[in-house]
Amino acid sequence: MWGHLLRPGIVALSVLALAGCGAETTGPTPPATQVPSTPELVVGSDTWINRADMPGVARWDFATATVKNAAGQSVLYTIGGCTDIRAPRNSVAAYNVATNTWLGRAPLPGLRCSPNGAGVIDGRIYVTGGIYLQRGTSNLYVYDPATNTWKEKATIPINGGSYGGVTDVLNRRLYVYADCVDIHNCDFAGPGFYRYDPDTDRWTVLARTQWSHRYGVGGFIGGKFYLVGGFGVKYIEMYNPATNHWTTVGSIPRLRQRAAGAVLGGQLYMMGGTEKVNLDSVATIARVNAYDPVTNKWSLKASLPTPRTGVVGARVSVNGQTRIQVVGGYEPRNNLQYIP
Repeated sequence: MWGHLLRPGIVALSVLALAGCGAETTGPTPPATQVPSTPELVVGSDTWINRADMPGVARWDFATATVKNAAGQSVLYTIGGCTDIRAPRNSVAAYNVATNTWLGRAPLPGLRCSPNGAGVIDGRIYVTGGIYLQRGTSNLYVYDPATNTWKEKATIPINGGSYGGVTDVLNRRLYVYADCVDIHNCDFAGPGFYRYDPDTDRWTVLARTQWSHRYGVGGFIGGKFYLVGGFGVKYIEMYNPATNHWTTVGSIPRLRQRAAGAVLGGQLYMMGGTEKVNLDSVATIARVNAYDPVTNKWSLKASLPTPRTGVVGARVSVNGQTRIQVVGGYEPRNNLQYIP
């Protein structure tokens, strides 16, 4: 159901059960870590560089979002996630891109493995869903970096909860692709798509996708929401907010899931993940591809330094240039930065 936390190589498919709870009730603060700064102005294009490793217990499949601090610096937050035995965590750590340092922040109110991503509205981070006690959840939590506090808002209207979804923001509204995971409570109409208004604390149920994109990647490009890949799906679907309609617009060559995703320069990046090799196995990969919706074509970018799966991606800004940060997994080199 959830796939493996794969190390490089090919392994047989199997289902992993959750183990332990991984609670961190006191809100641990990992020590700030720093490595010698890379001279950002002299590195080449289409290049990956190593940054300070994420401290604490290794995590996968967490939510991430970037918020600028008072100094205008990009700060990337890693929220929740899983250990290598799929135990949910509530860890939150903040990475300052300019200083290349990490700082522990207030923990997520609930233990959550594989939340539905995160979105930023008015400087606050919104996180939905995730796995707890082997079941999907429907909570919506909001984090305010200015006060280092969490609040719970209206739950996402999906029976049985969800996990492994995709979240983005358009016009101060949170859009969440959420795949129902409890077959006893779902309405069997397929995966759902939802819009949240922070001003009214209300959700709107939108048109459903045709395919399940759990553990896929996605985001808004040119005012349209794109979903790519996921568990057992190779199709690309596009949502038009003006018509509340989904259209299948393309595909990827092989089934691929648990890759890091980010939108940069009008293209959707798919970085690492696991790829279907044959009927019985998948492989962890380092390949990076970018989808251009204008040409409806994929291009090949510089690969990750090592194969990685269950990692997450987000845009950050360095010296006025937008880049991609990919974080997660075992140390060393579990914090990478891409220069386009």
